[in-house]
Amino acid sequence: MISNMDTHEASESNDVIVIQDIPAGIIFGYDARSYPILKKAIYGGIRQVPKGVHFVWAGSSHNSLRTGFWLMTSEERNWLFAKRWDPEQEVLINNDKLKQSSLVVPEFFLGLHPYHETPTGASGGSDILSRLPNIWYNLTSSINGVMLSRITSNSTVNNWYVSTTHEYTEKRETQQAGFSISEKDEVLSFIFPKETRTYTQDAIGRERTKQAMDTSNHVTTIINDVCDSGDYTEIVGELQFCYITGMILGNVACMEHWIHVVKIVFRAFKLTLDSPIFFKKFIEAIHTQFLFDDVGIDGSIFDFDNSLAQDLKIILIKFKSEFDQLVALQQNLTDDQKAVCKGFEEFEQSLLTFHNGWNLQANYVRSGRIQMEDGEYVDAEMTDFQAEDERGEFAPAVVELDDDGREKGLISF
Repeated sequence: MISNMDTHEASESNDVIVIQDIPAGIIFGYDARSYPILKKAIYGGIRQVPKGVHFVWAGSSHNSLRTGFWLMTSEERNWLFAKRWDPEQEVLINNDKLKQSSLVVPEFFLGLHPYHETPTGASGGSDILSRLPNIWYNLTSSINGVMLSRITSNSTVNNWYVSTTHEYTEKRETQQAGFSISEKDEVLSFIFPKETRTYTQDAIGRERTKQAMDTSNHVTTIINDVCDSGDYTEIVGELQFCYITGMILGNVACMEHWIHVVKIVFRAFKLTLDSPIFFKKFIEAIHTQFLFDDVGIDGSIFDFDNSLAQDLKIILIKFKSEFDQLVALQQNLTDDQKAVCKGFEEFEQSLLTFHNGWNLQANYVRSGRIQMEDGEYVDAEMTDFQAEDERGEFAPAVVELDDDGREKGLISF
C-alpha cells in the first residue's frame, strides 16, 4: 500500500486498487460489481475508489477457489492498494514491489477503470446498481476495521485476507486455546456462538421452555457479555461480513454462520420492542441482502441448502405472528419501536416478489380436514410448525430403560 500520493493529480482525493499480472479468464470483482477479464493485462484495477469499506476478489473460471481482501479507506489519506495474481496458486496476494515501481505515474492511474462506471461487456451487479446505487453501503454499513481484524485474526490494517477455504472458530475457543491464529491458518473468528441451545443451564420448567421458544434472553446475553462494550452492531456487522464473504467466495463457514444467526435472532420476539434500535438495524441488513440476493451476484444464499428457503419462510411467518401480537399489546409505541414496525413492514412487502413470492400472512393449519381438487375431504396434519412445539421442557429426550421398561434413575417408593 502506498500512502500520500500527492504527486498524482488523478488520485488526490480517491484511493486506487491495482491488480498486477491478472490473466484472461479470471473473474474479478470489487464491492457489488464483477466482470470477466477478457485479455491479460500487466496492470488492471480500479481508480476513484470512494471512502468506506470495500471488498476486492478474484477467482479462476475453472477453479472453485476464490480469494479476496477486505479494505478500509478514510478521509485522512489516499492509498494505493497493490495486489497481484499468483499463477501457481491461482490466488490474489499482496504486491509490495509495486511501491517502487516506475509505473506509478498519473497516466498509469488514468488507465484504470473508474469505480462508478459500468465495465464494457457482461458484468455482475450492473442491474442492481442502476436501481440501487447505494446498495454496497447498505450491505456493509456495520462493518469496520476493528471487526475485520478480529474476524480474520489479522491486526494489519487493510490486509484482511479471506478465501473460499477459510474455516470458523468462536472467539472464546481461540482465547481458551491460548494461541494466536496466523493468516496461513485461514480461520475466521466470530463472536456469535454457534451453539443452538438458547436457554440457560439453570432454567427449568416453564422458564426453560420460554427461553427456548423466545431467544431474546440468549441474544441479549451475547450483546452484553460477548460484544465489546455491549455494541450490538457487531452482530449486524458479522452478519454482513458472512453474507458477502460467503456468497461471493463460496465460503461454507460464512454461509452456515449467516444461517445460524438469522434463525436465532428472528426468534428473539421480545427483543424487537426491548431493543428496537438493534432489531431495526438487523432487519434492514437482511432486507438489503434479500434485495441483492440472486440479482447482484451469481446465485443465491438459498442455493447452499435446499431446505433453507422453506425453513426461513416458516421462521418469518412465526416471527410476524409473535411480533404483531406484541405490538398489539403495547399501548404506546416509542419512535424507535415504530421504526422497527415500519422496517419489518417494508421487508415483508418486498418478500411478496422474492423467489416466487413469500406471503408471511399465509394461514398454516396444523391439523384438520382439507378439501381436495375433486371435492373429497381428507384428514391432514401440517408438520411445518412441529418443531415449535418440541422445545424446552417438552422437547423429546432419549432415556435409558431398565429390564422392566421403566426409566432408570427414577425414585421408587
